[in-house]
Amino acid sequence: MLFKKYKTTAIGLTACICFLLVYSSCFYDDKSKPNLEYMPDMYRSPSYETYSSYQNYSNDSVKQTGITARTPVEGTVPRGFLPYPYSNTNDGYEMAGQNLKNPIIITQEVVDQGKLMYTKFCVHCHGDKGDGNGMIVANGKFPAQPPSYMGDVLMALPVGKMFHTLEFGKGMMGSHASQISQQDRWKIISYITTVFQGRTKIGEQQMAVEMPKAEEPKTETKKK
Repeated sequence: MLFKKYKTTAIGLTACICFLLVYSSCFYDDKSKPNLEYMPDMYRSPSYETYSSYQNYSNDSVKQTGITARTPVEGTVPRGFLPYPYSNTNDGYEMAGQNLKNPIIITQEVVDQGKLMYTKFCVHCHGDKGDGNGMIVANGKFPAQPPSYMGDVLMALPVGKMFHTLEFGKGMMGSHASQISQQDRWKIISYITTVFQGRTKIGEQQMAVEMPKAEEPKTETKKK
């Protein structure tokens, strides 16, 4: 009888201890660090996550601590990207108009792709006919109607100034540089000048874009 009593008591104490352990694990202050996890690698990646911070991950050479994503070296550009050589000033706008030409051959495929991009990014304000009567303008949501592509002002506007406006924005129009690639911008311009304005034709190509050349490092020669 005595042994059975001790056995019952031991089982009760063990059950209480297990309950307290489980109960205490549910009320941990730091939710990001649970006490015990069963096979954590199955759902918690052991690799470093981009833009996350880790205490033991450091790189003194760039004076950053704990950040996995590193700042690119100075002068780094994305593959296929050409740095834009003109500044966001009136002088830059005029220089772009004088020197910047459409570098791609205008084919039917280019015009079709330009139409697709125009429909995505331009038709809301400029309209599907290029007359400046887009949906936003027609609904009275735009303070000023954009000029028609067939009007005298835009008919005489150089394609370089069009590209510059897409790069930096002008007037009520914002920059589209972060939304549309350089290649797609030229396709939109090709669509506008070919379909709306008729001043370019299928198979036509203008002069290539002239970008500034990188300066070669200077080396000093020692005199013997």
